[in-house]
Amino acid sequence: FLGTGSGGLVARSATTSDDKKFEFHRISGVPDQVYSLLAEDKALWVGASSGLFKLSSANSLSKISGPWPEKSAIKSFGLFKGNLVIGTGNGEIYLLENNLKWSKMFSFADYSQVKTLSGGLSK
Repeated sequence: FLGTGSGGLVARSATTSDDKKFEFHRISGVPDQVYSLLAEDKALWVGASSGLFKLSSANSLSKISGPWPEKSAIKSFGLFKGNLVIGTGNGEIYLLENNLKWSKMFSFADYSQVKTLSGGLSK
C-alpha cells in the first residue's frame, strides 16, 4: 500500500509482463490526502485529511470515530505498550486502550505552537 498527497490510498495489483513495473489501483472511500499508514494486527490504519480509517484483512474499509473533532486530520501513528496512538493536525494525541476506548493523552493549549520537523534531525 502507498498513501499519497493527492491520489488517496493505492494498492499494488500485480506486476507487468516485464516484472519491473507494478500496477496499482486506488482504494475507494479513502480521502485524496493520506498522511500516515500503520500496519498492525492484520489491519491497515490510515490517517487522512478527514479522519481515521481502518482497512481490514478482508479489504473492508471503516471510518473510525473518536473523541477528536469529526473532520480532524490524522497526521501520525505509533504504538505504546501494544496500543495504538494517533496524532491529529490540531496537536492532540489519543491512545486506543485495548482496542476499546480512546483517551486523550496530550493537547496543545495554543494550536499555533504545533510545528512539524522537516529535513531530519541533527546532532
